[in-house]
Amino acid sequence: MENIIRYKPLNYPQKVLKLHRFSKTTTVLNMKYPAFLAIFFILTVSSASGQLTLGARGGFGISSTSFATINGIEREIGTSPIAGLIFHYNFDQKFSVGFEVNYNRFSENIIYSLDTTGRPISAGTTKIVNTKTKTDISYFQIPITGRASIGDKKIRGILELGIYGGIGINGSWTNGPNVKFYNASNNVPSKVELTGNYTLNQGKIRKWDVGGILGGGVEYKLNNTSLLFAVLRIQFGLVDIYNLNPTERSAYYVTGFDPPSASWQAANFSLGYLKTFKLPKFGSDGNKRAGKQKKSS
Repeated sequence: MENIIRYKPLNYPQKVLKLHRFSKTTTVLNMKYPAFLAIFFILTVSSASGQLTLGARGGFGISSTSFATINGIEREIGTSPIAGLIFHYNFDQKFSVGFEVNYNRFSENIIYSLDTTGRPISAGTTKIVNTKTKTDISYFQIPITGRASIGDKKIRGILELGIYGGIGINGSWTNGPNVKFYNASNNVPSKVELTGNYTLNQGKIRKWDVGGILGGGVEYKLNNTSLLFAVLRIQFGLVDIYNLNPTERSAYYVTGFDPPSASWQAANFSLGYLKTFKLPKFGSDGNKRAGKQKKSS
């Protein structure tokens, strides 16, 4: 049985014109994100001094998108393990800045059962079709974060704030759009069928992502140079993960739905270990100086 969304007439040409303007604006904004990420990273590393901290984390996360689940649309949240390596410079005992290299997988299921007027989506005239589309992308992410420790005891609080950039290494969009036209000689869509299956390399979903990070947790000092930590993080994407052309978007409108356009939203919990190494001090002439190093945080 084909998963077909029934035709519902809409004044979609006006929406298509808006989409062209939206597409141009988002293209310009998306070009700025990698540049901002690179500048932030260069300033962070060039200004860092003190002690080097290395570590690892592992945990579990949940994810969804900002796509609005209006009448007739339901969402299933995705889950995935996470893992990564940590590289930080300590400015003092309570503040450090650096970057991480993490593996993270984001996914979500969207289920269409009713159109926007509350009518069943049907194949023919009798059967209700519960069509499920799934977006699933695995990323290598590079967060750049500032980390502050709160308190002076063995167990302290943690606050984290930063940005991240992600490169997709594998992904798919199951039951994505398959546009149908009135006839082969024009480019006017008659409807969209949710029967298309696309990989990350086919361009319907974007390979890269940029967003912000906010986190908090606790750390436990094992000794002067090492500690354990537990952190809960929120990640909010700034990039539309879908990359549909105007014809595909207008086909959704013709069929009675807004086209998918959303960024990732995720939360994860991780446990980890950090080890601090003393760095040599250098004088203004570039020669190594003797001196007392600060204790690790």
